[in-house]
Amino acid sequence: MRYLAEVRQSRGAPSLRAISAQTVYSHTTVARVFNPAAPLPSWPIVEQVARSLRADEEYTRRLWDRASTPITAVQGPGTAAGDGESPLPPVRIMLLLLGMALCVGMIVVAVSQAADTGESHGVAVTDLTQIVFGSGAAGILLVRVWRSRRRGDRLNTTYFALLAAAVTAWTGGQIAWFVARTIHHQTIPHGHIHDIGYLAMPAFAAAALWMRARRLGIPRVRNDIHNAAAYFCVFCGAYAAILWLLVVGHHDIGSPATLVFAAYPATDITLSLAALVPLICGRRIIGSAFLTTALLAAAASDMSYLLRSTTPQTHGFPPTASLGYIAFTSILMVWALIAHPLPATDQPPRVIQHWPAHPRHIITAATGIAATITTTATALTLHHPLPTPITATLTTLTTLATLTLALAYFNRETHDAGTPTIMEARSGV
Repeated sequence: MRYLAEVRQSRGAPSLRAISAQTVYSHTTVARVFNPAAPLPSWPIVEQVARSLRADEEYTRRLWDRASTPITAVQGPGTAAGDGESPLPPVRIMLLLLGMALCVGMIVVAVSQAADTGESHGVAVTDLTQIVFGSGAAGILLVRVWRSRRRGDRLNTTYFALLAAAVTAWTGGQIAWFVARTIHHQTIPHGHIHDIGYLAMPAFAAAALWMRARRLGIPRVRNDIHNAAAYFCVFCGAYAAILWLLVVGHHDIGSPATLVFAAYPATDITLSLAALVPLICGRRIIGSAFLTTALLAAAASDMSYLLRSTTPQTHGFPPTASLGYIAFTSILMVWALIAHPLPATDQPPRVIQHWPAHPRHIITAATGIAATITTTATALTLHHPLPTPITATLTTLTTLATLTLALAYFNRETHDAGTPTIMEARSGV
């Protein structure tokens, strides 16, 4: 590695054993850093060598990122992306995805059937069940915050604190909902006290899932601008499609509150994609499947609530339509117990054997499909007479999605133009 080799010479050419004595690695491992024919060492090795030589660590990291990103992007199906890791077999991922799809499908069917009934019993039981599971998940996450802080782990202290804040906000909104339905006897609660908690949850959860995706491989696939564009386009696509379903279903969309209620399932769908990102990078596949299932279950009940609240002459929200929320909180509590802390350094994507598409292609396809759905749903919806707030919102979403795609494309062209080839990157480090 040319840069570190030059720094080594400028420091008087210390021996490999002298350098290794200042790291936790053996001299044979350190020798890989200075061997151009050896595979690119992992960042922790390079970082400690650079530190022992008093090299510019930020510059070294940029060079290492340039060298590692193309390498992981062109991995074949029989090679490993991580340092010393074997390719991940696809059977476990396929089974998890199948189980997740079946679980979400059953929840959607149950919720949609329940939303058409007029059952009035079990309201307090279903609401209390959500509060108990939500409080349990928040308590577990707070314990993990405390343990991370005791270890001096600032990264995971922040990560689990954001997750705890998200679950606590949602549970607080559910408590307000319980009080309105059980104590004040409102079939569909009025006011927006519970909405504050429900809307705060995605903000905290998005920050935590962004940290999670960055540590588990996504920076090696796409940079931050591309990833933010993908999430935003997915939200716009889900939001526009939901408004289109309300229009074609002849629901009452005259109230501006409909725009707020439509954001619930759209944000849950977007967060489920963010939770799934480490899985397509071959990381945390069980935790990703749990989180995605939980968020899609919440989206099912959110959609049920939206449809009933915008249906004329509808009274009440059936307790069985809250099955998605119960699944959301219960799965979340299990995930809070089994979730691993974030690694101290960014992990490269792990190759999945016989996986037909690279994570880069999956994210690009999801962004393009979401943008297409946004434009199509907006065009179909605007053919109908709509209230001004709905029209303005759809037009704004389409414009912002288009500008976001243009920004991501411009950034890609600029970034690719300044990215060296594999051989240039390896020789530069």
